[in-house]
Amino acid sequence: MFPFPNELNSCIGDEGAYNQLFLPLKVPKALGNLFNRAIDGRRMCTEWYTEHLHGDASSNQRHNHFADILTAAWEFLRPLQESYTPRTKLSAPATQGATQPTTDL
Repeated sequence: MFPFPNELNSCIGDEGAYNQLFLPLKVPKALGNLFNRAIDGRRMCTEWYTEHLHGDASSNQRHNHFADILTAAWEFLRPLQESYTPRTKLSAPATQGATQPTTDL
């Protein structure tokens, strides 16, 4: 089960309650990219410290635990992720005083 308050854990098992509570929410795709980078980076860093510096075992365990929490949070949010992040096109600013040439030839 997810490491969330009991109210959330109870509705996660009930698909109807989960959909009613959370499907109106949309998670931007960019947030998924950030979660994945943070999780991968955290795990790679912990692995490097474990191999090269023979770090403190309890410190490494805490780093792994945090990566597990990030993973659980992302697994909870993943169903709410948008298929793409819509981008709004900025309109070109209107230039003042731009008119047709006034010289007669």
